[in-house]
Amino acid sequence: MERHYFADFEAYSGGRPVLWGQVTYSMHAERDEDIDPQALIEALRARAAQAHGIEPGQVRLCHVARL
Repeated sequence: MERHYFADFEAYSGGRPVLWGQVTYSMHAERDEDIDPQALIEALRARAAQAHGIEPGQVRLCHVARL
């Protein structure tokens, strides 16, 4: 079953916010127990970073929701 997620994020450079936005991510998992929360967070941060040409470490997720 596909699980879909939505997250609000902020990106920081030099300790200051430089942008904000939203990102989505989908993953396959038969059961909720099959989802690795750390992997989900890393995937959301990587996706946001890639979209804006920044490093994942600059991305702070503010809110994550499963759709």
